[in-house]
Amino acid sequence: MPVLLTDDQIAATRAQIVDIAMRHAVEKGADGVSMHGVARELGRTATALYRYFDSKDALLTAARVAALNRVAEGFYQHWL
Repeated sequence: MPVLLTDDQIAATRAQIVDIAMRHAVEKGADGVSMHGVARELGRTATALYRYFDSKDALLTAARVAALNRVAEGFYQHWL
């Protein structure tokens, strides 16, 4: 029987996955990001990541949004 996760657990895992994907994108470029590579670093299977993201494109979109949010936060903290 699958383990039921809380909304906080799901959000925390999604954030971990996005952080790993962002780092891989910086190191290898967007084309170098793979579900298998992210999953391996997380200690999960690539199939398990699809519980959190529908596709690699969805994961990369989430990573881009997170990166832009970090830039915006830095901008606001520095300039406002």
